[in-house]
Amino acid sequence: MRVADDAEQRLREERAKFADLGLLAVEGADLDKLLQQAAAEAARSLGVSHVKVLQYLPDEKRFLVRAGVGWSEGVVGEARIAADIESPAGYALQTGRPVISNELNKEERFRIPQLLREHGVKSAANVIVKAKENIFGVLEADSREPRTFAEDDLKFLQGYATLLAFAIEQARLNEQHAQLAAQHELLLQELQHRVKNNNQSLLSLIHLQLANVTNIEARENLQKIEHRIRALSFVNAQLQSSARANIVDLGQYLMAIIASLFNFQNDGETDVKLTTQISQVEVSTERAQAIGLILNEFLTNSFKYAFAEAGGTFSLSLGHEGGQAELVMADDGPGMPEGVRPGLGLSLIDILTRQIEGEARWDTPGKGTRLTLEFPIRVC
Repeated sequence: MRVADDAEQRLREERAKFADLGLLAVEGADLDKLLQQAAAEAARSLGVSHVKVLQYLPDEKRFLVRAGVGWSEGVVGEARIAADIESPAGYALQTGRPVISNELNKEERFRIPQLLREHGVKSAANVIVKAKENIFGVLEADSREPRTFAEDDLKFLQGYATLLAFAIEQARLNEQHAQLAAQHELLLQELQHRVKNNNQSLLSLIHLQLANVTNIEARENLQKIEHRIRALSFVNAQLQSSARANIVDLGQYLMAIIASLFNFQNDGETDVKLTTQISQVEVSTERAQAIGLILNEFLTNSFKYAFAEAGGTFSLSLGHEGGQAELVMADDGPGMPEGVRPGLGLSLIDILTRQIEGEARWDTPGKGTRLTLEFPIRVC
């Protein structure tokens, strides 16, 4: 009974160790540390003196001892072994099958590598480390004592090899992702640089035109275009400063835009107050950009029509329920003058609202103008 209990306890410990390694693989732990830990655990569990993880180097047609335990200094990370069919690991690689050699000195299938001779290895077991069609190499257990590796030992070793294959594939995918992210970042920076330069060129052209235009209506139209370009530049700058790619905290983002617009529009002669009620809502950068431009148009009109003479209060509220967000912006001015035709600003708001798949409602709550914007929260 005592022997059975000890065996059961050992089995539980082995399963726990294997599960721990699996968790490290899923979490994307450092690959070299994971390979080294797997080699150590395999050696301990099998009761052998030496284990090594051999990485196949196609260009050299040799193995690199990538990780291992029991080997003399200078072997792990440096030593190379032939990967032809004349070595145990090479035989496993070339045939694609596990290899057991319980008596290396009597082997006729392959020769004994010098590394094994130097360390007095008498018995060896090799399994392939392979993820799908990507062969990484071989996991080899070596014993300095004559050892009869059984099928159960081979299955156990193959379990570790399968786990390592998953970890290696995960590391490969992580590296590819990092490379793509770096390329994307470079392309994004280049695009942002070009957009900024284009905006500066447009502003320069507008300044040149303003110097030669005497017609009041034409000057006002050019100034409106100038303000929109500046607003778009500010919107892009805020998006670029976001800590997470393609995700923006809409409340913080809109407050930054309001602060900039208040500094730009308020000349100190009028007293404009601000009230806000903001909940955290995360949206994609594309939606944030469109909503930021809508806010710019509304607030610009408020300064022009609602706050031009006596000042007033601008209020902003942002909330959400489920997958829908509601943004309300309002001023307490006299409202839009009667007979004023919808201009480019209002048309732009309609276009941007459709772009974010939202709905816009205009109303005059006794005093002032209010725009309620409802839109789905969809972070891409």
